[in-house]
Amino acid sequence: MLIAFYSNQGHAFLNIEVLRQDNDELSNNSDEDQSSHRFKGATGVRFNHARGNVQRSQLRINTLNYLKLRRNNFLLLAQYKYGNSFSKEDMRQGHAHFRYTRELNPIFGAETYTQMEFNKFQYLSLRALIGSGLRIKTYKREKHSLFIGAGAFYERENLDGVPDPANPRSNFYLSYLWKNQSLTLSSTVYYQPNIEDFNDARFRFSTGIETLFLGKFTQQLEYTLAHDSRPPTAVKKTDARISAGLAYRY
Repeated sequence: MLIAFYSNQGHAFLNIEVLRQDNDELSNNSDEDQSSHRFKGATGVRFNHARGNVQRSQLRINTLNYLKLRRNNFLLLAQYKYGNSFSKEDMRQGHAHFRYTRELNPIFGAETYTQMEFNKFQYLSLRALIGSGLRIKTYKREKHSLFIGAGAFYERENLDGVPDPANPRSNFYLSYLWKNQSLTLSSTVYYQPNIEDFNDARFRFSTGIETLFLGKFTQQLEYTLAHDSRPPTAVKKTDARISAGLAYRY
């Protein structure tokens, strides 16, 4: 299962909760249970082109893949976006994220992750981070589930024209999922304060709807609201976006 994922304002936020909860990451399976082996994912390519009063082209390529080996869970995702208007480039950004989770018991999971990203038009030539945390299943039924997470990561940024910051940040999230046979609704909230200066914090809210059709295809609609209390100069603090797309899942 996939809902479109974005990195707004260069944030280290990725909407991966739908895939993880849909696969029941913190299960009751034992290490000897071979049925707990599974691989799932989704890959999509989207190209938009307009010519006439508006001349604009956009290309987006994304992939999200999930592998479960007994109590070990691996998640890999990547995205690249490019755009131009009136033959002038106005978008070039991308990111890659890898996450490993170890199921400690049916409630708790320990996870570690790393990520790299760039965004040419937000003055971010590179952001690299590594972190770890605890994932807790607080509620799960057939159609509803609620997870919370707490941890920390260390990041380093290369910003064009300004000193390159390096910060440790806390990472907290709350994720809710509702699903039936062909429809999935999800909402996720992230909060990431700078451990050395709590006035420097990032917040993101994401909610999405996904519908399944023709067995393997999905259509997605997502709204995201991201806020950075201290973004790079000339970058707005708050960014909101509505996105829609199609994907093939496997």
